[in-house]
Amino acid sequence: MPQGGWYRLQVRSGLTPWVVEEGVNRWGVGMLVACIGQSNMREWFYTGRNHHPSATVMLHRDGQWIAPDKNGNGALALANRLSAALKIPIGLL
Repeated sequence: MPQGGWYRLQVRSGLTPWVVEEGVNRWGVGMLVACIGQSNMREWFYTGRNHHPSATVMLHRDGQWIAPDKNGNGALALANRLSAALKIPIGLL
């Protein structure tokens, strides 16, 4: 699978060439970035509203992947720059 995205899973029958079922969740092949630290790392995700998230950036929060809003200058600046430089989806943990 080439790096990039967003993809949707498709399931086909081995006996028939057409798509039988298409997944509803999109997924990408890219980079996961674990942001681990003290309270200052938490603030990366909650302080500042100056950046617009790239369409290829996702956050893992409360057990699910979500599209980020404008909160978190540090996290969005990092993810947007990685996505632009590498041209791949970025997942922030």
